[in-house]
Amino acid sequence: MDATGAVRPAVRAHDCTPRADRELTVYAVTGWARSWHIENGPKGDLDWHIELTQSAKTTSSKCVVVEIPDPQYGTIFAKARQDFLDLIVNSTINQKSRSSRPSG
Repeated sequence: MDATGAVRPAVRAHDCTPRADRELTVYAVTGWARSWHIENGPKGDLDWHIELTQSAKTTSSKCVVVEIPDPQYGTIFAKARQDFLDLIVNSTINQKSRSSRPSG
């Protein structure tokens, strides 16, 4: 557990495979955030796991999964997490379909 109270995964869980090719590119996407959670626990890597679909009516089986890594890997990830939080804080959440449309 760290100073914030978060349970930190074992060191091996943070081992990061070197990135190559398209993994080195930052992408901007627009979509509906259907669900999101922090991958924590003993085997988690503390990435934010976000499932996006093209529209509110797109089935979750046709989602794209994006992740925002732990900020320890760069300040750009802390900013990306804050930007995502800023979007969802004012979102309308549909508990039945677990989707959220960013406002604005």
